[in-house]
Amino acid sequence: MLAGGTGTGKTTLSQVITDRAVIHTDDWAPASKRRPAGKHWRPGMTWENTPAVIVAATPPSPVIIEGARGVGLMRAGIDVDCFVWLDSPVEQLESSRLASWRGRQTDFNNWIDSGETRGIRVVIIK
Repeated sequence: MLAGGTGTGKTTLSQVITDRAVIHTDDWAPASKRRPAGKHWRPGMTWENTPAVIVAATPPSPVIIEGARGVGLMRAGIDVDCFVWLDSPVEQLESSRLASWRGRQTDFNNWIDSGETRGIRVVIIK
């Protein structure tokens, strides 16, 4: 799992991975002011019910799952070998993106503090 808040470089980093498939959680995202719906999004899908859909769609072979909703996927029970968290934005964020980053950061910190990591190795890249 390659996760982090908005603007931390998740997608950019995933583009250099060539030895396995990369699943981008944004492909399941509902439409927003900034972008159209992802290519796998279907009516009725929300960020609350999408993690279970992504878990079901993930093949058993080695893959990288990339996206800001990594903690939600972990709580939905996705099976991963390692959870890599990109901790800091790579550029200055406008206020709406900064709020999104803060939300993902809070989700991550709460997940770590709760002990829900199920013994999975967590790597934090500052």
